[in-house]
Parts: sequence; C-alpha cells; structure tokens
Amino acid sequence: MTGIGKKYTNSNTTSCTQIGHGVLHGCEDIVVDPHTGLAYLACGNLKPRQHWLHPDDDYDYSFESQLDHIYVMDESNEFYDIKLVEKTSDGMLQPFSQDLRLHGFDIHWDPEDSADMTFMLVNHQLDHGAVSIFSYRRGSDHMVHVETVRTELLRSPNNIVAMSKRSFYATNDMKYYRGIMREVAANLRLPTGHVVYRDESGSFDIAANFVGYPNGIARDNDWIYVASCTDPGIQVYKHTASDGLTYHGRTRYWDSIPDNFFVDPQTGQIYSTSFLKVSETHKYFKNPSLNTTTTAGTKLLRLTPRDGDPSKGFDIESLLIDSGKIMPTATIAAVQRRNAIQRLLVGISKDAAGCFYKASLGVRLYSDKNAELLKGTPKFTRVQPKNAGFRRDGKNTTNADKGKTEWRTSGREELNSKKVGHLLFIGGAVATGIGLMGVAAYYIGTYLYLRSKWPVADEIEGGTVRNLLYLATYYQHLEPNHKRALSALNKALEIINKSGKVSENSVAVLEIKVRIAECMYVEGDKKGADRVLRQIMSDISKNAKCAETASAAEILLFRAAAVLGGICTDESRFEDAILEYSLGLQAVKRLKQQAVSRFDSESLVEYTEIDNINLKEATLTLHLAESFFAQKDMSTAQTLFQGVLAAAKQHRAHLDVAPRIVTDYRTFKDEWACLDAQAMLFLAKIQNHLGNAEAAAPWIVSARSLATERKYVDVPRCIDCMSEIFAELGRMAESRGDTKKALRRYSEAYENARLNFRENQSRYIVDLQRLEQKKK
Repeated sequence: MTGIGKKYTNSNTTSCTQIGHGVLHGCEDIVVDPHTGLAYLACGNLKPRQHWLHPDDDYDYSFESQLDHIYVMDESNEFYDIKLVEKTSDGMLQPFSQDLRLHGFDIHWDPEDSADMTFMLVNHQLDHGAVSIFSYRRGSDHMVHVETVRTELLRSPNNIVAMSKRSFYATNDMKYYRGIMREVAANLRLPTGHVVYRDESGSFDIAANFVGYPNGIARDNDWIYVASCTDPGIQVYKHTASDGLTYHGRTRYWDSIPDNFFVDPQTGQIYSTSFLKVSETHKYFKNPSLNTTTTAGTKLLRLTPRDGDPSKGFDIESLLIDSGKIMPTATIAAVQRRNAIQRLLVGISKDAAGCFYKASLGVRLYSDKNAELLKGTPKFTRVQPKNAGFRRDGKNTTNADKGKTEWRTSGREELNSKKVGHLLFIGGAVATGIGLMGVAAYYIGTYLYLRSKWPVADEIEGGTVRNLLYLATYYQHLEPNHKRALSALNKALEIINKSGKVSENSVAVLEIKVRIAECMYVEGDKKGADRVLRQIMSDISKNAKCAETASAAEILLFRAAAVLGGICTDESRFEDAILEYSLGLQAVKRLKQQAVSRFDSESLVEYTEIDNINLKEATLTLHLAESFFAQKDMSTAQTLFQGVLAAAKQHRAHLDVAPRIVTDYRTFKDEWACLDAQAMLFLAKIQNHLGNAEAAAPWIVSARSLATERKYVDVPRCIDCMSEIFAELGRMAESRGDTKKALRRYSEAYENARLNFRENQSRYIVDLQRLEQKKK
C-alpha cells in the first residue's frame, strides 16, 4: 500500500502562509473565476461529513447544527459568506431549507454574460447523495436555489464538472453506498465506481464505468480528467455531443493517491493534490484532528500535457511535499491570478486550524535549481543525490574507498544463506496470507452476492434459517448440488415450523416447499416431489386471491406446474402433462397482465421484467407443444412451436434495442438459449412424421446453425438439443438409405452427449447398435 514504511521531509513549504484561521474549515474544493480572479470555496466542518465517509458508523446527529458555507475571496485574503436561499411559492426569498453538506463543486459561466454564474454543488444529504444547483450573479451576497437532482446512479457523488446550466459530469466513487460489500470493495480495491452524465433534458446515464474509486474530476474544454484512487492516477476522456465520453488513456501515480484536480485556464496545466500515506490518511479522515496523526502527508503535482495533447500523456513535476505536520491532507490546489498577484491556494482537510496556504513564486524542485511555479513549465529532471564521499554512518571517506562507498549506496547487498532463508520465509508468509485473504474474500463476496441477488423474505427471522436458505440457493444456482440444497431447505423448514412465527400458508414458506419439490425432482424422487406439490397447490391458489401476494403466488404456480408437468412427461402421462402445463400458462398470462398494466416504457427494469415473463411463457409453451407432439396432435403442436419462435424473435429484437436486458441478472445465464433451436427441431420432426422430408430440411438446418453458432456448452438444454439435432439428421439420412451418413450423425449425437456427461447418451447407443446390425 502506498506510503507504508516511508518517511517524508518537507519540501517548499516554508513560504506557505495560513489564511482564514478559525473560519475557513474543511474547504474541500476551490474554483477560481477566470474572468475576475476571485476564488470561490466550499467549506464546512469535517465531523458532519463522516456520515458520508463512513455511512455504516454511528452518527452524532448533533453535528447537523454545524452549517456548511460558500465563500468568495480576493487576492488580499478578504472573504465573505454567500448566503444560499430559495424562492417560496409567492416568489419571496428564504434560507435554503434542505440538508447542505458540501463536497466538490463547479461553476458554469454563461457564454453571453460571464456575471451570470451557475453553481453545481455536490450535496451529501442525510438520506441520499445529490447535486444542488444554484443561480448566482457576480457580486451578490446570495445565490438562489434552482433545483436539487438525485439518481440511483449517483448515490455516492464526490466531485462534478459543469457542462451547461443543467448538464454535468459527476464522479460516483463507489457502487455500494453502505454495507459489508462497500468495505469489501474498498479493501480489495475493486473498480466499482463510475462517472455519471446528466444531459440537458435531465436524464442520467453512466458515461464511464468500472473506475477505481473516481474522486476528483476537472475539465479543459472538451477534455475531462478523472482522478482514480484505487488505481492511482489520472484518466483522460474526451467529451463529444454525439458519443459522450471516449477514453484516451491514463497516467499512473507511483507513490501517491490523487484527490482533486485544478486546470489552469491559461496554460492547460493540471494541479493535483495527492495523499502520500494511505493508512494514515484513513486514520485522519476517521477522526480529523492533528492529534490523530501528523504523518498522513501531502504532495502537490503539476501535470503538463505532452505536445499539448493529453492523450499522449503528461510530464509530471513535484512542486511541494509536506510530511503531514503542516498539511495533514490537502484536497485541492488552485491557481489564483488577480491584480498582478499570482499564488496557489491549497485547501486542507483540517478543522483545528486555518486551511489555506499561499506559496510564493520561488520554489524548489528535486534539483538544486530554483524554478518559478507559475511562469511557464520548467523542464523537470529528477536528480539523484551524489553519495560519493559519505558513508552510511555519515563519516567522510577517503578517495581510496570512494568507489566502494558508491557501490554500497547503489542499493546492492550480498546475499547469504540466512538472508535467503529469511526472504523465503517472508515470501511464504505473504503467499499464504494472500491465499487466505483470497479465500475469505471469495466466501464473503459470495455470501453478500447471495444476500443481494436472492434476498430472503423479511418475515423469516433468525440468522440460522436465513443462512440455511442462502446455502441452499448457493447449491441450487451457483454450485449445483441439489442433494445438499435439499438438506439445507428441509432443515430451514423444520426450524420455521417449530418456531410457529410464520404461517405455513404464507408465500415465503410455500416458496421454500416449491424449492424442496424442485430439488427432489432433480434428485429423482418424482413421487415425493409430486406429493409435496399436490399438497401445496391449493394453498398457492388461496394466496393468489390476495392482491398483495398475487404476483408471488402466480410465480409459484408457474414453478409448481413446470415440475408437475415434467413428472407427468417423464412417466408418459401426456394428457396430465398438458393439463399441468396449461395451468402454469394461465398463471403466467395473469402475471403478464399485471406487469403490462404498470409498464413504463422509459424504464429498463420494466423491459427486463416483461422479458422474464415472456421467457416463462415461451418455456411452458415449448413443453406443452412437446406433450401434444407426443400425443400425435401435430397441428396443435406445430402452432405452439411457431408461437415459441415468435416469442424468441421478439426477445432478440428487444435485445438489439436494449442490450442491457439480462434474463437472469443473478447467474447471467441466457435461459432463452436454444428455445428457438428446439422449436425448429420439433418442426422438422413434425414434417418428417408427416412424410415431408423436403419441408423438414430447412427447419433442421436452421436449428443446427443456431445451436452451432451460439455454442452454449454450459447449458444442458442446449447440449441435449444439439445431440438430438445430430440424431434427427441421422434418421433423415437413414430414411434416404444413406447408412454411412446416418452412422456418422448418430456417432456425433452420442459423442456430444458423452463428452458433456449427459445421461441421455444411452438412447444414441441404441441407434448406433441398430444401424451396425442393419449394416451387417
């Protein structure tokens, strides 16, 4: 981790002067007006900000009495507070009534009137992250609230750049707003952050995804710079009206973590504050005072685009280093030019003393030559100190051992068996630790994933029961082992029944029983599954009459009908199977009517819900058609199979329009896979049954083309479909008298089933043996 074991000494801090002592606390961000040189500062006490930094910690709501402020300051350090107001219904002005917890902010100047300014403030309100937008007239003592905007895409906003009076880009530093997953993502440095864009119409979208804790964001015309903390460095994007943000590369920080950026409007150079010691910085932000730590450390960098093109990278200069005693953590460094005064304003996250320093123009880089901080861009060369003439113990050396001293200070040391053993021990310990951390991260991540994607009903209480249900879900969906899942479900149901707190006819309990029946069916206990489902079908029907549980009950009816229909089909009771599948289809159609009645065409979630219901309907229709096919009712079967094809075609069309539709967002398996290929296979079988081999050929060729093209090797249904396609091609060849080709097709069917460990491989052995006998 950055900064561990390192010590830093101050560099170029002697000319820093404190400003606003006792008033300017915790000023996270500074924006300088390029037209006037006035600096605007977003300030506030750090203690109320803890609710955003550590949302899972206990919070002292008495901190809410401490207000945040927007200040404006000139070059002589004179500053005043700009009042935030809002309009009442009758047009009168009153103090801003919403929560106000400031963080990053930006200003948009009207191109026609630079005095017309729009402030966009990241506002960590108590219940949600937000962006509060205010209108301000330069020189006024107040700004008027325009709107406060929120979105689920911006639950944890950090900083913002204004693109117009309404549109902006903002960083959302972490996907997980609270909970263990937030800690896991932070500790494992997972790239769960993103950049959000709000357009002129007020719509939000993710402009850049999978960014490692995006922190500061800055703009230079169409170039957008994003600071990444867990993948330390600057990420470069370009804004276009047609394509939004396009990625143009990144420049990595090797010894510090970036916070916020300031772009000098005159030179295009980027001033970047960064943290030197991550662990000490965390301690400071957890309890911000100089008594917490004085060793967090701050580094100020200046980045100059190579050849004026940020996509080519940057030349990086180190302008200032502070060990933490003067500046525990610096958040922003802004260039202020006004009335012939040029200086850097450095915002510091501390509340026990003033938080601004000004640096003179004469600064010292790593070389021994002075350079001017704000006049051009001096070429930066890192000069290593010459250690010749000095030993490590500080004593002078003679010319005779000068070469020997230089060899030592180059960092090379001789290895012996003791040091090798020590290195091996450390390496083994580190590898073991990393392995254990990986295992722990896997199980913790899996548990949290199960909790978020397969939540247990609130009415089911008790950690043991809930954990048993999560364990069953794991063995049902993520690591299939239905025997273990069945054991966990039975144990959970036993505990629930003993407690007596949850009704046996509640949807939550009935859902557990349906899961038990599904596992029993997969494990081959068809009679047991049939018995369980017959017992609860009437209870499910009763719950379906209750409006509050109607949707859940219809889904349970669908699942029960699918299992019962499968049992009847396996036992060749096709009339009963038709009845069960029909009951399931009726439940799905009622579910679909409920979803269509509340459908919102603007919501992607609504499309996904409708698509999932269509999948249930198409799956049951396919099984129903297979039952009619087995009953030799070819006309009805053909109509139903064509309905499946129409549903699959509609799904593909929706997928082209809205590619984020995922039929099962929990396992990311495409349950639509091969439904159309299966329907085509049976349409070919129908034509072959009717003696129309010519009409069957296009269907079987299309089915094979789809199954081969998609290659869903992990979907059992698709594997079986591919084997059956080969077998049907073999039957067609056999009917034409082409024994050689038929033998090859039957062999392909058998090998496809055998290599994928499918239980139906025996049926193709029968075809092979029969054809071999016939050949003899």
